[in-house]
Amino acid sequence: MSSAKTTAGELFNRYIWLIEVINEAGKISYNDIRKKWENSSLNDSHSDLPRRTFFAHCRALEEMFGVKISCETSGYYRYYIEDYEDINNDKLRRWVLNNLSLRNLLKESSQLRGKIYVDEIPSGYTFLTTLMKSIKNLKSVKILHHNYQNGTKKESIINPYLLKLHKNRWYVLAYSQAEKEMRLYGLDRIMECETLDQTFTIDPEFDAESYFSDYYGVLVKSTVKLEKVVLKVKDPENKYLRSLPWHHSQKEIETTDEYSIFEFKLRPTTDFVVDLSLKFPDIKVLEPESLKQEVNKVLINKLKEIEGV
Repeated sequence: MSSAKTTAGELFNRYIWLIEVINEAGKISYNDIRKKWENSSLNDSHSDLPRRTFFAHCRALEEMFGVKISCETSGYYRYYIEDYEDINNDKLRRWVLNNLSLRNLLKESSQLRGKIYVDEIPSGYTFLTTLMKSIKNLKSVKILHHNYQNGTKKESIINPYLLKLHKNRWYVLAYSQAEKEMRLYGLDRIMECETLDQTFTIDPEFDAESYFSDYYGVLVKSTVKLEKVVLKVKDPENKYLRSLPWHHSQKEIETTDEYSIFEFKLRPTTDFVVDLSLKFPDIKVLEPESLKQEVNKVLINKLKEIEGV
């Protein structure tokens, strides 16, 4: 099922394929899994699935996603996914498995090609796999990062803490050994990524969820004050915001036929300001005044660019 030439992206697809096959069947024998693999569109060469490779993929699924594949101890000795309900209750694992399963479904079904379109996540599969394993094993990583702002390419050794998806882009939050501080790196700007033998430790007080809890996107800046933000959102934009909240603190405090008032408790960093400007005039800032002025400044600069001033 795998070879020396198998890419990380191909392995990722095959792991998800295996989950889908077992989940769809409920319980399935190893021989039936082999037959399905021989006829899979992911298997262009119609190669066999050796038992050793099958077990290696099962181990990888447990290590990467916490998906444990078990076997009956008697009877038909069929394989099944253990504690599948726990996966459905885990937001991250559910998102990863659903997203990647859809991609494999499109590859498997010729009838659906051209009827469903899924955006590619830049560098997602290749570096996501490497970084997931590095985070799990607490291994430092050497990366070559392309800074789009100044055009430079820099090699760095980082200690990866967590992965975050925002606007269809993956980011890794890591401690930079050279800068001696936490940095956020976009995976689409990482040109090379190599796991090192060097290990590191994570502060037991560090919590991934709370680290980003005060922020809207990926920019973390503690110097930006935590404050109440009030937005006036016109119909139908309020319906979109209601169905897909921007932040966990979001509350709808007033609703009319023409608009809704939403309240947030967050630190309004640059990415929040920019996205508010993109939604103007459907979304307007009521509070605080400082945020209203920042959004106005972005809008004025955009107008100047359009007018060539």
